[in-house]
Amino acid sequence: MQAAVAAPDARLVHRQTRQDPNMMFGEAEICWYHAPGVADDENCSIADAAWFPGYTLEEYVDLLVRDSLLVACEDGTYLPTNYAVMTGQLTPRRQ
Repeated sequence: MQAAVAAPDARLVHRQTRQDPNMMFGEAEICWYHAPGVADDENCSIADAAWFPGYTLEEYVDLLVRDSLLVACEDGTYLPTNYAVMTGQLTPRRQ
């Protein structure tokens, strides 16, 4: 993260505040930067990925199933498709 923010061509692409009673003044600020040439190999949860564009978790999971990145199992769980894993779009959680 520090490399991305320190890069001379880094640019702020998203800034948002959220209510957070654990933070000073009751607010947390989230900033997303894009820095060309800096590796983008960080993982985030599906819930975090849903939040960034403004989807609920349920809406985002439906999109992942629709786009063949997740498979809905009969027991209510989801599995990433081989395509999603091979292209690096989804990474299975290690237990």
